Amino acid sequence: MTRVTLGVSACAFVAALILVQAATPAAAPLRGGYLEIVDQFASAPTDAVERLLALPPEELALSVRDAARTESGWTPEALDRALVMHGDALVTLARDRRDEAVQQLALTDELAAAAARHAGNQWFVHRWYSAYLPKLDAKDTAARWLQQPWYRVAAGVDRARALETQGGQRTLRPDLPTYEPAEFREAIPLLEQGVAAGLPVAALHLGRIRMLAGSDLAARQLLDVAANDPSSRVNRYLAHLFLGALAEGEDAQAAETHYRAALDLQPRAQSARLALSSFLVHDNRMDEARRVSAHGGTQPAFDPWWSYFHAAARDPEMLLAELHSEVCR
Repeated sequence: MTRVTLGVSACAFVAALILVQAATPAAAPLRGGYLEIVDQFASAPTDAVERLLALPPEELALSVRDAARTESGWTPEALDRALVMHGDALVTLARDRRDEAVQQLALTDELAAAAARHAGNQWFVHRWYSAYLPKLDAKDTAARWLQQPWYRVAAGVDRARALETQGGQRTLRPDLPTYEPAEFREAIPLLEQGVAAGLPVAALHLGRIRMLAGSDLAARQLLDVAANDPSSRVNRYLAHLFLGALAEGEDAQAAETHYRAALDLQPRAQSARLALSSFLVHDNRMDEARRVSAHGGTQPAFDPWWSYFHAAARDPEMLLAELHSEVCR
């Protein structure tokens, strides 16, 4: 995956898009029960949502409020998974069980507040609200979201992502040595604010912009931040893809390491498998390249590279797929 590929192949990936719908909590109020359901959601989301909806309301409330305590020991990954599970449950309840949906939404708000307490994880919570609230009648919840102290910076990252996409679609050409369209320049201060606020997703997008502009050192420093983001498997995956592209031609071993790291994070994602197999072909390791390609399976999986260029903030369905790829195996 070269710099040119990163710049111009987005449309091909989006055209191929097929939407599809992990960490274990460190503590929970019950043995089994809610803890087990949250863990099950990683591999069997539909079954987990059915079990969640069957829990007695009192038990559910007790479990969620215990998980949301500051000292509960729940990790950001576990809280994020619980958030997506409750979001799926809310969509189900909103169809014909509106009273239950009100209680579920109140509990989910508590989980969102707990998840947002973790550094960098505000971006996940912001995406959760962006994805699920359009499907719900939740004006009060939406108002509280807009009042969060991190909302302005997160919304700025949304705007910067849209500018990055627009700039790429309008001006990227494979014959240009570097890419610096006006939209990129407008996005940079928004992303710099995000980096200063501790959002690794801002480092990811700013790093790619710096890479395309030929500022390799600055790009590598920013992408390293995203590659070590404990709050987002999507950010880690994309950062390793970009770092691999940055390393090609300079450090073949580093490039391969990054591509393999990306594939480990999203084993069924198309982009990492294509990047690694292409790298191996160019390194004249044909048998290895064939094995990498053959292990992709036949069932299509969501690839975060697609949502990177799809103005996901304006597309709740794309954003839902991205969120599920964060928390499901």
